[in-house]
Amino acid sequence: MEVRTTFLTPEELREIINYSSLVRKDGGEEGKIGIEKDSDSNLPYELIGWQRKLVNLFFLPIMSLLANFSKLGVWIFFRSIACRSVRKYATGHKALEIIYTFPWKNLESRPFVDRIASKIFFNILNAKAVRNRRLLVQRELSCAINGFWSRDVMIASLGSGSARPVLEVISGSNQKNIRAMLVDADKSAIKYSKSLAKKFGLDARLSWHRGLIKKFLKEFDDSIGGFLGSIIFEMVGIIDYLSDEVVIDLFKSVRSRMVPGDLFITCNIAPNPEKRFMDRIIGWKMDYYRAPERLANLAVSAGFNPVDCRIIGEPIGIHWILICRVVNADKEVN
Repeated sequence: MEVRTTFLTPEELREIINYSSLVRKDGGEEGKIGIEKDSDSNLPYELIGWQRKLVNLFFLPIMSLLANFSKLGVWIFFRSIACRSVRKYATGHKALEIIYTFPWKNLESRPFVDRIASKIFFNILNAKAVRNRRLLVQRELSCAINGFWSRDVMIASLGSGSARPVLEVISGSNQKNIRAMLVDADKSAIKYSKSLAKKFGLDARLSWHRGLIKKFLKEFDDSIGGFLGSIIFEMVGIIDYLSDEVVIDLFKSVRSRMVPGDLFITCNIAPNPEKRFMDRIIGWKMDYYRAPERLANLAVSAGFNPVDCRIIGEPIGIHWILICRVVNADKEVN
């Protein structure tokens, strides 16, 4: 089988990197990964204005207090049918789909208590931030795809879930040379993403792999079926549940499958004032909240060059996206 290798000249590779978000804007210290919050006015981010910040001075302590009386908090937010479903499917693709696609237009037709509970929950910081994360990841995917011009590109979505962000990017791109491999251990997630792909008319450009990410990466060359183009490894919403040791090992596995020009996009949730509310009322328990500096250390420990990486936070500062390119061909295979 022909082995995938870089087919980019140094000049082309440099152009792709300059086209992407890896151009450092923070004036950061050399030898360290640049970290900054995004402020792209072209994206419809959900921001926190001064009125909301003022409200949060009172509202966030109330949320923390409710976390101490979880049965009361659950009873209040269970008045919302949608919130009830989010709690039922917490941490899974169905819960994210509800948050991504909540039908605001139909809200007024619901009972009064349902409307109030829904408006509160779907406007909390974490709900806004995860929708911002979706926008930011989609921008970076689009940016990377545009940087490859007419070259064949594959998005390897690791822990793909519904794969909605990836499918929307491919559907919205003018380039027809994009395909995707969607990897997930959850049978229901794969079934859902297949139905979504059919709605987008993309099923012919996609393939699915049911199983663990680590196993997929071990069998990577066989799994991609002789694909020789550039690959974007996307792994969103996974490492929030993994220890540092497991994350480093996983990063090394991804890094060892990358050739110059390939891209790796992942993210981690940061500590935030709604953590106890999400844990105890919504039942959405993240095991590892990491500051962006800690995420940067994991990437460096896995062998990524700080110069070729960048961390971007969505505007609220709850989700931080790590973007890494591979520029040099020499690497340790894991």
